[in-house]
Amino acid sequence: MILRTRHILMTTFDLLEGLRCIWSYRPSLTEEDYSENSYVIHAVSKVLDPLFIYSKWSLKRAWSKQTSKSSQSKKNRMGSINLEKKPNFQVLLKLDIKANKLVLVKISCLFPEPDKEVLDWKKLVRICKNCFDERCNIFFENRVNTSSGARLIHCELGKISVLEIQVIGECILVSMLDLFEGVFYWVYRVCEITIPLRIFTRQVVEEFLRGSLRLRAIVKKIVGMSISIKDEINLLPTCKERTLSTSIMSTTYSPPRNS
Repeated sequence: MILRTRHILMTTFDLLEGLRCIWSYRPSLTEEDYSENSYVIHAVSKVLDPLFIYSKWSLKRAWSKQTSKSSQSKKNRMGSINLEKKPNFQVLLKLDIKANKLVLVKISCLFPEPDKEVLDWKKLVRICKNCFDERCNIFFENRVNTSSGARLIHCELGKISVLEIQVIGECILVSMLDLFEGVFYWVYRVCEITIPLRIFTRQVVEEFLRGSLRLRAIVKKIVGMSISIKDEINLLPTCKERTLSTSIMSTTYSPPRNS
């Protein structure tokens, strides 16, 4: 059995095991008094983690510290400007010394507020745009970036998407942000996956598995393109100092479903 097939099978088994854990958990995850922390720990992590485990490259999965309900209420009362600005989950690819952010995930509670999808969408777009500048600076660090060859590589780097994932209730919304014709950022939806929180028919489970494996394939492609571009940049001449990249491009994107 080839390694690729083995990894797909192992991922599928882990996803099914994750669903089994979700279905066997008591009290039921569909009860309205469930906290966001519990939903992330006992449901979302069970179906996201397996997608990034089996890779020939080292992908670091980082879950941010969850905020309790009481802490969130306190921040709301105080009007904190730092409330929920960081993604709940990140996947990073270790290249040389620094890590490149590939996937950013924002997760809501199971029964979110009506405007939660739009607010999280806008936060993710802002963070993903920052990741583009950050990635460019990481990749071209100590390299000459003024030659025609470097500019071509820079254009190719702009075609490598940053993956943004929103978990709204039981729906996983997967979008990609990259540069359109090297002129402006654009965001487009690539797939939607529904987490079967209760025991459903075989068809529903199969659709969940197909969507999850498609997401895994997208991540694998992004990782492969990142490695290839980094190898090309490593062939560029070195320099002592380089002007950092800062983008002033506008963003065009298709709005979320609830906008």
